[in-house]
Amino acid sequence: MRIAKRFLARLRNLLTRHQDDQRLKEEIAEHVTLQTSENLRAGLAPAEARRQALLKFGAVESITEDYRSERRFLFFDTLLQDARFALRVLAKSPGFTAVAILTLALGIGANTAIFSMAFSFLVRPLSIPNSDRVVAVSAVSPANFLDLKNQSKSFSALAAYRQEDVDLTGGRLPERLYGSRVSAGFFAVTNTNPQLGRTFLPEEDEPGRGRVAVLSYGLWKRRFSGDASVLGRTMDLNGRRCTIVGVMPGDFDFPAPTDLWMPLAMDTQDRADRKNASLNVVGLLKPHISLVRARAEIFAIGTRLSAAYPQPDKDLTIRVIPIVDSVEGSITRGYSILLLVAVGIVLLIACSNIANLQLARSVARQQEFAVRAALGASRWAIARLLLVENVLMAVLGGVASLGVASWSMSSIGSSMPADIARLIPGWYEIRLDGRALVYTLAIALVSGLLAGLMPALAVSRSAPGESLKEGGRTGRGPSRQRFRSALVVAQIVVALVLIVAASLIVSGFRRLAQVQERYSPKQLLIMAVNLPTSRYVTPADRVRFYDQALGRLRSIPGVTHAETFYTIPLSNNGTHWTNFAIEGRVPPSSQHQYPGAILQQISPGYLQTLSIPLVEGRAFVEADRGSSRPVAIVSQNLAGSYWPGANPIGRHIRVGGPDSSQPWLTVVGFTGNVLYDWTDQVPELAIYIPYTQSPPTETLLAVRSSGPAADFVTPARGAIAAIDPDLPVFGVMPLSQAIYESIVGLSIVGDMMAALGLLALVIALVGVHGVMAYSVAERTHEFGLRMALGAQRRDVLWLVSRRGASLTAIAIAIGFPLAIALARLLQGLIFGTSPMDLGLFVAIAALTIAVIAASCYIPARRALKVDPIVALRYE
Repeated sequence: MRIAKRFLARLRNLLTRHQDDQRLKEEIAEHVTLQTSENLRAGLAPAEARRQALLKFGAVESITEDYRSERRFLFFDTLLQDARFALRVLAKSPGFTAVAILTLALGIGANTAIFSMAFSFLVRPLSIPNSDRVVAVSAVSPANFLDLKNQSKSFSALAAYRQEDVDLTGGRLPERLYGSRVSAGFFAVTNTNPQLGRTFLPEEDEPGRGRVAVLSYGLWKRRFSGDASVLGRTMDLNGRRCTIVGVMPGDFDFPAPTDLWMPLAMDTQDRADRKNASLNVVGLLKPHISLVRARAEIFAIGTRLSAAYPQPDKDLTIRVIPIVDSVEGSITRGYSILLLVAVGIVLLIACSNIANLQLARSVARQQEFAVRAALGASRWAIARLLLVENVLMAVLGGVASLGVASWSMSSIGSSMPADIARLIPGWYEIRLDGRALVYTLAIALVSGLLAGLMPALAVSRSAPGESLKEGGRTGRGPSRQRFRSALVVAQIVVALVLIVAASLIVSGFRRLAQVQERYSPKQLLIMAVNLPTSRYVTPADRVRFYDQALGRLRSIPGVTHAETFYTIPLSNNGTHWTNFAIEGRVPPSSQHQYPGAILQQISPGYLQTLSIPLVEGRAFVEADRGSSRPVAIVSQNLAGSYWPGANPIGRHIRVGGPDSSQPWLTVVGFTGNVLYDWTDQVPELAIYIPYTQSPPTETLLAVRSSGPAADFVTPARGAIAAIDPDLPVFGVMPLSQAIYESIVGLSIVGDMMAALGLLALVIALVGVHGVMAYSVAERTHEFGLRMALGAQRRDVLWLVSRRGASLTAIAIAIGFPLAIALARLLQGLIFGTSPMDLGLFVAIAALTIAVIAASCYIPARRALKVDPIVALRYE
C-alpha cells in the first residue's frame, strides 16, 4: 500500500512539477532568510551572515535534485529534456529531418494501409457478432444436415443455407438478384437483428409456407428507395408472390453477396436426400465448447452416418472450420501475406536508411558527444539522446503516415469495380479505425527504435578522448564504414527482390491481357439469362427460346455472330465442372476419383466466334439436335490424357458420375486448349456439347459486332425482351470488361507491389546518396591531399564511384539468387511466372545500376570540385 501511495504521489507531482519547484524555491529562500537574520543578530556583517547561512543550509542545487528524485519520475523528466533537445537538433538540419520524416511516413503509411486491408480480409471479413464462435461445416446433404442438427450438442444454433439466384419481376424491368435460402435458426447463428421488421418464423421453414423474404439494405435502398413502409408488400420472385417481412442492416452481407434471404423450406424428398451435398452449414458454438471438441463430435457423427448409410455416405468426411477461413480464398490469403511481407520489408529498408544516415551524420557530432562524455554524461545518456531523436522523427512520420495510408486506401478502393467488390468478403470493412491507429503508433515506435539502435550503439562505443583531439577521426574507421556499406547493400538487395516480385506480377497481368486479345473481346458483348423452370419446363422449351434469341440477335444491324455458351475464358468463377467417364475404361470405385472437366453447352458457331481452333474433326452443325446422335467435342489436353497417341474421333465419353443416366457421346472433334480459370495457370480439360441436345437453364449469350460492343447493349436487351419481357437479362458487358473484372484483383496487387518496389528503390536511392555524400564530406581532407600530390580529377572520380559500383555489384550478386528463389515461390500465385526470366532480370539489373549510378553521381561531382588548398585546411 505504501508503494502504491508513493507511486500515485509521484504521478501527481509529475503533473504539478512547476508549482512544486516554485514552492521548493520559496521554502529554501525562507530558511536561508531566517538563518541570515539569526546571523545578523549575532553581530555578523550582512554579506557574511548570508554566506554562513548558505553554508549551514547546504548545497541548494543538491537539495533541489534530491527533492526532485524523491518526489518525481526522473526518467520522464529526462526524456522530456531529451525530446526538447532533439527538436532543436532536428530544427537545425531541416533537410535531413524532412527526408527522414518523409521516408518514415511513406514506409509507415504503406504498412498501415496494407495492415488495414489484410486485417479486413483475414481477420474481419464478416461483420458478424461473436464471429470467433461461428464455424462453417463442409457442404452436406439435406438429410445429413438434419442428423447433425438433431445429434450435435456443441452448438447453440445450427443452420443451413444455399445460395440461389432469383428473378425479380413486376413493376420495373426484371432484375436478377443474388438470393440465399436459409433454414430456421440462420439469423440466430449470425446473431444479427433486422433493421426493419423481423426475420423468419420457425413455421415459415415448412414446405409451402416459405413465401416470405428478408431484404438486404442495398436492395431496399435501390429497389424501394429506403421506404420504411415496405414491410408487408409483395414481390414476384421466380414467378411466385412473396411477402417482405424484414430488412437487414447495411453491414450484414452473409453469405456474400446476397440481395435477399428466403426460407429453405425443404420438402419430404429434400429431407431424405443423402446424395447431393448441396447445403452449406454454419453453427454457433456454445460459450464453453472449443473448436477441437466440436470437431471431435462432428467427426463421431459423420462416422456413425457412414456406417448407417454406407451407399450414399461412404467415406463421409465432415470438416469444421472457423467461419473466417470458409469465406477467405486461398488466393486472397496468399496475396495478403505477400503484401504484408513486402510492406514490412519496405519499412525495414526505411529504418536501415535512417540508421545509415544517422551513422554518417554522427561523425559530424563526435565532438558534441565527446564533450558531453567529458562533462559526465554516461554512455547510456548519449545513446538515449539518439534513440529519443529517432523515435521523435518516427512519431512525426507516423502522424504524416495517416494521410499516406488514407490516400492509398482511397485509391485502392476506387480501383475495384463495385460489382466485384461486393463479391470479396471484407472489402467494405477496409477503413482506418482504432486498430489501425494503434498499429500505426506501435509501428512508429518500433521504427524509431530500430532506426536509432545502431547509431546509439556506435556512439556509445566511441572513445571520447580521441574525438576531443584536434583532427580526430574516430568516426571514420574501417569497421564503421563496413557496417554502413553492409546496410546499403542490404537496402539495394531487398529493393531489388521487391522490384522483381512486382515485375513478375505486372508481367503476369500483361500476359493475361495478351491472351485475352485472341478472343477480340472488345467487339464481343455477353449477357446472361436464366430460364425459370416454371415457364420453360421441357428441354424443347429451352431450345426453342435459344433458337429464337440467337435468331433475333443475329438480325440486329452490325451483328456478325450470335452464339451461346456457359463459361467465360480467363475467369475464375462461373465455371461449370462435371465428372465424366471414358468408354472402355474401368470406372473408379469412388465418386471423388472420377475425372472432372469444364462442361460447355454451345451453339455451332461458338468456336469460330471466340477464335478457338478446331484441331481435327468437325464443329457442331444445325443437324445436331435432340433426335440425332449425341455428340461432343473435347479439348486437346483431354484427348491426349485419355487417348494418348490415338485419334479420339469416334470414341465415346459420358458426362456425370457413377450413377449418371446420360447417354454416351460420340467425339466428333477436338479443339485447342483454353484457359478458363486463370488461377489454375494451365488450361483445364473441357467438354463441349451442343445446346440443342442438352439445353441448360442458365447460359451466356454472345454477340460479335462490327463496332464497339457497348453500342449494342440496348438492341440486344430489346431482342430478348421481345421474346420474354419478364426474363431478366443480367451481366451485360463487353467480354473485355468481364475478363478485366475477373483479373482486376491481380492488377491491383500488381500495382501495389510495383508501388512498393519503386518506393523501396527510391528509399535505397536516398540512402545510397546520403551515405556517399557523407563519405565525400569525411574524405575531403584525403581528396585534397591526393590532388595536391598530383592525382587527376578522373582518379578522384573513380575513387568515389568505385565504392558505389562495388556496393551495387555485391547487391546484385546477392539479390538475383534471392529473386529467383522468390519467383519459384510465386509460381502458384502469378500467371505465367518463370523463375528464369532472364530478360526481366537483366532489365531490372540495368534499372538498378542506372539508379544507383545517378545517386552516386552528385557526390562524385562534389568531390571533383574540392580545392586542394581549402581541403588541406579543412580540419
